[in-house]
Amino acid sequence: MKVNTISNSTSFGRLKINIDKNSLNSAPLKKELAKLKKVFIDNGFSRKKNVNVILDYDMNQRDFVGIVESKKQGIPMNPNYRHIISTSKRDIDSFGKWLNDWDYMYSPKGLREWEEIKKRAAEELQKRSHMLTFWKI
Repeated sequence: MKVNTISNSTSFGRLKINIDKNSLNSAPLKKELAKLKKVFIDNGFSRKKNVNVILDYDMNQRDFVGIVESKKQGIPMNPNYRHIISTSKRDIDSFGKWLNDWDYMYSPKGLREWEEIKKRAAEELQKRSHMLTFWKI
């Protein structure tokens, strides 16, 4: 995922905005962006401890999307790194849950849990005898 350079003039507090400035000439888009900024402030989406959010506009879907970015590792190599955000209650709740999940997974506790999962998976793969099954036809 390539994120264009994010200028300070398009940033809003700690929320990074990656939207083409020419697109912001559209009045409806500009109005929606102002509403989303309020949503981010009211819900604390830009104040997460372990991740940042980059607000982008998907020209193909004609939707705003949030892109998660680890504060230490950058944008994850995961197909679930983007999530649609709008001003509807359902989308705000869904986005908040998605963002909290990412924030937890990049927390020290979440990273320890992930390491434990990988360790257990590796141990199970070493036990090949229980994985092989022979069938007679």
